[in-house]
Amino acid sequence: MQGQNSTSSSAMNGFGHSIISSVLDIEFTYGSVYRYDGVGNGTANGLKSATSKGAYFNENIRGQYPYVQIY
Repeated sequence: MQGQNSTSSSAMNGFGHSIISSVLDIEFTYGSVYRYDGVGNGTANGLKSATSKGAYFNENIRGQYPYVQIY
């Protein structure tokens, strides 16, 4: 995972964002890893600073970006 940030979220174990390729990798607590394409730095920073990572993901990322499951 690129630029990995671990988290104590009940929804995810960690995430990483690449400014260069604008991809966001998220490892969810159930073990799957998804890659979201076209995620800007502002959105990634919002996730990083969000009190509730799951709520931020649901409101700002889920359904907003194309994704693939990578693990």
